[in-house]
Amino acid sequence: AEAKVAYYDQYADFAILKVEPFPEAFINVDLESVGVQNLATIFSHPEAKPLAWSKVCHVMQEKHPDIPPNFALHKCDTNVGSSGATVIDYLSLKVLAIHNGGIFTEIVESKPDQNKGYNFSTLLSYGPLKNELKKLGF
Repeated sequence: AEAKVAYYDQYADFAILKVEPFPEAFINVDLESVGVQNLATIFSHPEAKPLAWSKVCHVMQEKHPDIPPNFALHKCDTNVGSSGATVIDYLSLKVLAIHNGGIFTEIVESKPDQNKGYNFSTLLSYGPLKNELKKLGF
């Protein structure tokens, strides 16, 4: 199959794949939410390990100067290799964003369990991603 790059942005960490046959399970998407004050959850396979669940977490209202505005900050518990996992709004059960990574805001070398930071995800309401999803009929 031939791959075609429809849009490139160094801050847009996403790929859209067509899957056939169409899967039996389907989760709708939220193309309008900006992620403010949402509760979320993530299911992922970090480092190709068995399915991991982040439980319920908060999508943060504040922004971080090193993270572009088209991203949502969240406190979902993820591991390395969780990038690409769907961030699901806990109340509507719609896909809100795509998990990208994390950033430390405070590192406590002597007590790693006290390190503070955020995870971040590309919001589906982000222009280029939203446009591509709309072209596909979402």
